[in-house]
Amino acid sequence: MRISKFFLSFLFFALSLIKLSAQADKDSLLKQNADDLIKELKLMYELDQSLRNYVEYGEFIPDSEDIDTLLVRDSLSRNIQKEIWNSIISPIDSLKTKKMLSIITRYGFPSVSRLKGLGGENIDFNPLILLIHAPHSMSEILIPIVKQEFKNGNFRDRCEYGYLLWHLHGRSDFKYMLENGYIMETDENGKFHLKNTCE
Repeated sequence: MRISKFFLSFLFFALSLIKLSAQADKDSLLKQNADDLIKELKLMYELDQSLRNYVEYGEFIPDSEDIDTLLVRDSLSRNIQKEIWNSIISPIDSLKTKKMLSIITRYGFPSVSRLKGLGGENIDFNPLILLIHAPHSMSEILIPIVKQEFKNGNFRDRCEYGYLLWHLHGRSDFKYMLENGYIMETDENGKFHLKNTCE
């Protein structure tokens, strides 16, 4: 039995409307719960950054301080760093990723631009880092979700999306960035570097 072109067109149109309606529902829910969600995301972000700063610098460094100007007084040994990474940071990264999946399912990806646009808050952190630090073992789950969220318009721009894809694919192939707003340039010393064209 053949399916008519009209029926297929109608089906595609109906599915598109359902998808638009679902995104509108997520936007509405995000606006309604923006204040609480922003606080939760900021807490996860600060935890993420504080733990990494502690392992690297041997102390908890507030986000407001310029890390480059701080002297490392009591840097941790490599064994202690590895132990903290394996026993604390990696398990917390896994929990944060699961929480982000729950948030994305409910609200769509909470990019800075969406949070600012719908929540009306001054956002001084980027939730993207929470997915960048997702365990590699969760990449297969995240990649199709991230691709759909990009199609839904929930990322700030193509560069942010490409950068995240590069991370989720193991940071070994620049094609994810080059296909999404980055270009390869050479500096005055002849060294190659990637340039973000979205800014």
